[in-house]
Amino acid sequence: MLKAAKARLAGFLRWHVTEPIVAMQRELGYQNLFDIQCRNRGVTNDFYAVGAAASYGLMYLLFRVIDEHEIHNVVEFGSGQSTLLIDRIKKDGTYHVCYEHSPDWYSLIASRLKRCDYRLHPLEERTIDSRPVQWYSNVEPRDFDLMLIDGPPGTDRFSRFGCVEMIRSRIARDFLIIMDDGQRQGERDTVAHIVELLRSAGLTFRMNQLQVRSTQTVIAGGRFVAATYYY
Repeated sequence: MLKAAKARLAGFLRWHVTEPIVAMQRELGYQNLFDIQCRNRGVTNDFYAVGAAASYGLMYLLFRVIDEHEIHNVVEFGSGQSTLLIDRIKKDGTYHVCYEHSPDWYSLIASRLKRCDYRLHPLEERTIDSRPVQWYSNVEPRDFDLMLIDGPPGTDRFSRFGCVEMIRSRIARDFLIIMDDGQRQGERDTVAHIVELLRSAGLTFRMNQLQVRSTQTVIAGGRFVAATYYY
């Protein structure tokens, strides 16, 4: 009985004390790397990667991917600091579309964007693969190199599930998919479904997780596989 109690206490301390401390230490490391990236590129670092915003780990990864890979099309679901970063550092000729459902948030972010095709689309009830979900209305099917899934707000199961429609219809051999909040059960459900779609399509890919203040699940195929080794 005492042994079981000690095991429960050790588990509690690991999940609620040790791992959060380690995660924040990693986050500070990526904050430093991101600051170096901004200085090297002459980008004003006026980003706020705190709270519910993109982590410094995600900002570092996006910066490195955009700098080191040829990217023609970026599709982003949900907007914020990552949207501002992509808009500011993407190469000429790279198309970036982002979907947002909140009018207030849209107005705040839109005033700071210059090159993003930023779209305000309310959420609607949908049934996708027999699952009732809320997803952005009238999403335009589009080929993508990079897809960032950080919206809409998460759900307990099969969160942000609407993304599977575009992945299924537009996936190519070379792709990078990033699911934010990958530690949560709802996002894990959707990632598992994406993995099955990719396998059914006969695509070769690698998956890894970037674990900092929040967790990003990164799935990459073809020439983007290297991105899963960047952290």
